[in-house]
Amino acid sequence: MSAIQTSTAPTAAATNDSARPQLATPAQPRSTAKNAAGEGVLYLGIDLGTSRTSVSASNGVRESIASYVGYPKDVVSRKLLKRDVLFGEEAIEKRLALDLYRPLGEGVIKGSDGNGSHSEANLRAARDLITEIIRRAKPRKDELVYAVIGAPAQASILNKKAILDVARESVDSVMLCSEPFSVAYGLDWLDDVLVIDIGAGTTDLCRMHGTMPEDADQIT
Repeated sequence: MSAIQTSTAPTAAATNDSARPQLATPAQPRSTAKNAAGEGVLYLGIDLGTSRTSVSASNGVRESIASYVGYPKDVVSRKLLKRDVLFGEEAIEKRLALDLYRPLGEGVIKGSDGNGSHSEANLRAARDLITEIIRRAKPRKDELVYAVIGAPAQASILNKKAILDVARESVDSVMLCSEPFSVAYGLDWLDDVLVIDIGAGTTDLCRMHGTMPEDADQIT
């Protein structure tokens, strides 16, 4: 899927309308850095893809990893790997020694609607994957981290809540945004445009007509 464009001043407020960005802010800030006029703030755009997870940061970092998370199966594999968790291509390469998870499907966390199997394991893997992709964006210890995460245009409330819950542990502020809308907004395609975002898990369409898209303007 297209990487989410980062914005230095997200302005859309959270509403119950699934077409509008969903905002969540943790009670305790991860950092005490000043954020006046964006000072001391790292802005991230994160794409949680079924196949790959990507980040685009305001410090110029661009990273992408395969959306796989692996945990050593036993004490032997832990001794061999010397780590508690592996990600991406490295996890695939060492898969015989790992309990391997691909926690994202159709643009959301598997089982986050309460109907999937192994939902707790997938939530843990998704949490670790988000933590890793943020680490690769190289935030400074004195920086606040603000993130915009792409979600399918018609993701459910439960799906969105699950993403917000796992992401807020690693950032100071997080907002969800419809993936095709974020592409249109980032490219300044705001009127008379149909955005088609084809990913490994979903294909999203968004009609732009000079205003914030509503439910009727988007389809997954």
